[in-house]
Amino acid sequence: MVQELFAKMPLKGGFIDAIDELFADDAVFAPGPGFPNQSGKQAILALVRSHLDALKYTNEIEVVNVASNGTKVLTERIDWFLDEAGERIHKMELMGVFEVVDGKIRYWRDYFDPRQVEDFGADLSA
Repeated sequence: MVQELFAKMPLKGGFIDAIDELFADDAVFAPGPGFPNQSGKQAILALVRSHLDALKYTNEIEVVNVASNGTKVLTERIDWFLDEAGERIHKMELMGVFEVVDGKIRYWRDYFDPRQVEDFGADLSA
């Protein structure tokens, strides 16, 4: 299920569809340092839609490692950001924790060094 989400992340419409299909209605998304947590599938969808609408680049997800223990899924991944020519212009290394219950993602938290976001030009002064 988590791998399915990652496979659809680079596709703007596919990522929205994956959240709608794979997330529980009361899911929580903690996007990481500098970004507010989102509670509920509709809030998560609104956040992701707003980010996707503002994007001037595409991304590519490279899953490095996946481990699970009961309902928890731990992931290590690289999010590559691509320019209009498809060239990699920024690399972001992340760890993610997911909780999957009754076939739905109920929790997702990403961990990363916020300097990776700042280096890419994003403002984390929320």
